[in-house]
Amino acid sequence: MAKCRNCGTQVEPNEKYCPVCGIASPVRIKKQQTVDLTTMIDPVAADYELYDAKSRKVAFLYFLTLGFTGAGFFYLRKVGRGVVWVIVNVLSITLLTVLGASKQIGIPWWGLFLIVFGLFFLINLGLGLYYLFAPDVKDGVGEFLE
Repeated sequence: MAKCRNCGTQVEPNEKYCPVCGIASPVRIKKQQTVDLTTMIDPVAADYELYDAKSRKVAFLYFLTLGFTGAGFFYLRKVGRGVVWVIVNVLSITLLTVLGASKQIGIPWWGLFLIVFGLFFLINLGLGLYYLFAPDVKDGVGEFLE
């Protein structure tokens, strides 16, 4: 039941006059504005989690600056690839630096470290450019990047 806007008496929402004070249309009907929730909710996710669309530009920046840590893959919710990328980067940089430290190549260890690190930087730059410009790239949950 609703209350009369004049005297506060309980009245039915569809009554035309208040039975106590006699005012016409005693119940105010609030107009409600509809909100499109489909832009914020992923209907496939369990319990309708809020979905945060991933940005191409942010992914590119992660690959460019923190690419050797797998940050770009973790941002895109591709955790498996991120873990593999961290392991490959750490093992490659460490092993090739140790190889350079053994003095068998003739390059100092820090020089080989910089060469390997620069190589992985270029690979991460290429990955970042791919995720920035490829039109059909999706994140880990199957949504297109913004």
